Amino acid sequence: MIGGAYAFHLKKHIAIEMLVNRFSDATQKRVRQLVQLFLIAFALLVMVYGGIQLVSLTMSQQTVSLGIPMGFVYLSLPISGLLITWFCLTELLTGKNGTTQGSDEPIDL
Repeated sequence: MIGGAYAFHLKKHIAIEMLVNRFSDATQKRVRQLVQLFLIAFALLVMVYGGIQLVSLTMSQQTVSLGIPMGFVYLSLPISGLLITWFCLTELLTGKNGTTQGSDEPIDL
């Protein structure tokens, strides 16, 4: 999940740009801003709020192999939601994302 949030920041996630690219440049900017707002709402409601609920429900369960609470495993969900929210807010406020324009290289980890 945290790697997915990083890929989201670098714009290496699966995205459908075909519909957005049909609009004029000014409209594309507004559509992308609207998408960022929807992503912030989703990340906060589903990933952070729902993730915190899931973590609190599973803290009493133990993993079979490691013997640690399952809540620690599911903690990646709210952390990833916070990271995605941060990345979206950064892009909304600065207009910059985590990648250079036209960059299609694979992610080097």
